[in-house]
Amino acid sequence: MTILDADAERVREAQEFGSRIHFGDGMRREVLRAAGAEDADVIVVCVDDAAVAKDIVNMVQSKFPQAELLVRAYDRTAAIDLIHMGIEEPVRETFESGQRMGRAALRAAGVAEDDAAETIDDVRRRDESRLHLQVQQTAGAGGDTLEQMKKIKPEPI
Repeated sequence: MTILDADAERVREAQEFGSRIHFGDGMRREVLRAAGAEDADVIVVCVDDAAVAKDIVNMVQSKFPQAELLVRAYDRTAAIDLIHMGIEEPVRETFESGQRMGRAALRAAGVAEDDAAETIDDVRRRDESRLHLQVQQTAGAGGDTLEQMKKIKPEPI
């Protein structure tokens, strides 16, 4: 495994733990190539900027098509954009942390572990169904998923 990070301090910190991490910009093809992307089975994209993530996905799909892409999305809109780009299961940062926080809140409020887990699983199933519908509703948005999402009426899950 090779890790790239554009934050020099983070690179120094990770190297102290023996990680194989290099300073570099994951948006640059030559940097990815030097890190071994041509031979990679999997490339994981975890960046804070949705536009940068999309640029990296586009580049990896065209230059390193043998690699499976796993991509973190900040929120629902970013996830829908990535799904339209062929990323099957982007990991939604805000959703996953919300699920964990919701489960912890239920437990703190005295809800039994089994009931809390069942509630969270139910929310996850209903959310996945809604996400699938929203992906269909925004198909062909031409990169304007946010505007298409605004047209979708919010409903409680």
